[in-house]
Amino acid sequence: MMDIETIIAVNKQAGNKAKRHGIKPTTFGPEDIEGMSEGFTGAISGIVDLGNYVPKGWKRFDINLFSKQWDLPYSWKFLKKGGLFVDSSGFGADGEPALTIKQFLEVMVDILNNRNDLGFGLISQGQFQVTIGVFEKCSN
Repeated sequence: MMDIETIIAVNKQAGNKAKRHGIKPTTFGPEDIEGMSEGFTGAISGIVDLGNYVPKGWKRFDINLFSKQWDLPYSWKFLKKGGLFVDSSGFGADGEPALTIKQFLEVMVDILNNRNDLGFGLISQGQFQVTIGVFEKCSN
């Protein structure tokens, strides 16, 4: 099991790498959304690792502000700043605090059906869970 110092160091290293390589949040097109709703489980592996880096031209998007309006499922599992806490092991159960892969895909489909311009990035990785941040392009 990773201790908090290790998790922080791993995420800082990922942020430095993302900044060095100019990595932007992962965006999805209509065909990707259709694949997710059919059970595409590669969604997490296709999302870039941003660590603690917020790319230029992007900002974090707090889905908590829209969860009721968009009727998002599992909103009780969303983190305070709108991150999606997801079980990355594939062994998570529905009632646990982290979204299962299936629950995560349901949430992503609903988010993207409401705002298909949003991007996603891994912002924190632990041994068995990840936090996926939602990002929107800045208007300036």
